[in-house]
Amino acid sequence: MRNQWYWLIEARHKLYDASKLLEKAYWQLTSPTNEDDDLDAEEKITEACRLAVDAVGLFIENMFPSGQGEGEGENND
Repeated sequence: MRNQWYWLIEARHKLYDASKLLEKAYWQLTSPTNEDDDLDAEEKITEACRLAVDAVGLFIENMFPSGQGEGEGENND
């Protein structure tokens, strides 16, 4: 059986991987070695954003199960 906090470890790993991708993209953009570096950096940034969104999704799913998020069902007009 998986630990009930496994999702938190998984989210942390996703954020760590995202930070490493952003670091690599930064260096590619600030010290390009060829013309493909810009495109490769853009792909790294896109993947980093996807990982960060996945991590936030894990957090929301597990902290507010079954749609119990704050403000859920309220009219905030």
